[in-house]
Amino acid sequence: MKFDKEKLLAIEHTGSPLLVTAGPGSGKTRVITERIKFLMKTGLKPSEILCLTFSEKAANQLKERLQDDESIKEKMDISEMALVISNDGTAKIIENDSE
Repeated sequence: MKFDKEKLLAIEHTGSPLLVTAGPGSGKTRVITERIKFLMKTGLKPSEILCLTFSEKAANQLKERLQDDESIKEKMDISEMALVISNDGTAKIIENDSE
């Protein structure tokens, strides 16, 4: 799968937490899935990853895509990854903290 420059920068970002924001249908869930795979391939353990999402649908898609991915399925147990469905209050805290 090919990604544009901005999506690839998000996938391969290192050194600090990352906030991915975009409109519906823009590929956020795919980018976050690829980012998690990238982080695990660079040596991060699933237990060291915190992924916040704002919908149950996105959380379920992330889990399914990671569990079905052959490149990590046999190598890592993603059940130790913290995948949290957040609410609007948490979103406001994150946005204020990133300013």
